Amino acid sequence: MEAEKKMDQAGAWGWLAQRLAAALILVFLGIHLWVLHFAVIGERITFERVGDRLASPWFVALDLALLATILYHALYGIRGIIIDIGLGPGARAGLTWSLVLVGVAGFALGFLALVAFL
Repeated sequence: MEAEKKMDQAGAWGWLAQRLAAALILVFLGIHLWVLHFAVIGERITFERVGDRLASPWFVALDLALLATILYHALYGIRGIIIDIGLGPGARAGLTWSLVLVGVAGFALGFLALVAFL
């Protein structure tokens, strides 16, 4: 009984964190799109211009924050879908850790791609 209560509380915090991640995605994505597409009106978007923007540590930090929130939101959503389909409690830990590894690998790849511009 106590274990079920702890699991319900953990699920509630995860649900809340996913909603917070969705709100942060809207903010980070809005800033990202503004800087890339609307900050300088009339200039063509070229690889060189994008590279110039990505040379800023602030913009790289913004994109890393965007990447982290998108990965969390997406992978937690996939976890929820798989659990709702009928994954048993014994396999949930394996699923969770598998998705954590996918998230860490995805973040590492994104990190390497973005830091290359600095």
